[in-house]
Amino acid sequence: DFIFLLFCLICKKYTAKILKRDFSPERDVITLDLKGAYNSSNILKLERRMTYDRRNRTVTVRDCALFAKPGAFESPLSTFGVVENGSKPGSFVIVRRVGDAQKRLGFTVDAHGAKWTLKEEKIPNPTRAEPTRWAVVIDKRSVRHEVEFVFSRL
Repeated sequence: DFIFLLFCLICKKYTAKILKRDFSPERDVITLDLKGAYNSSNILKLERRMTYDRRNRTVTVRDCALFAKPGAFESPLSTFGVVENGSKPGSFVIVRRVGDAQKRLGFTVDAHGAKWTLKEEKIPNPTRAEPTRWAVVIDKRSVRHEVEFVFSRL
């Protein structure tokens, strides 16, 4: 079907590329090039590195952007849970009800010295539950931005 073929071609153009995979008994690391997902000549580099550390039982998601001209930056995460403030600055808890149980996942945010805010946006999904997009927003324009989320069980 033509529509499906067109969709596949568009998706292939705007897709992430795997730059690096490193799997070991201690940790798994995958680095993605996300630049192709955005139609912008200002983005020189946009990478997301995800690290699963088995020993510390954490997942780290690190976004790194490099722009030709200074720009603002957002680093998003989406969840069906509610994000609450944690006990320390820059720490948060995702709370999600699953049946009668309440699941909790902690995470910290590190914007490597940049001032940031956390923005909430509901993602409309008329036939199912609506996820929420939470974004670390860095308004100060710069040619380089880094944001790191570290997720851990509570």
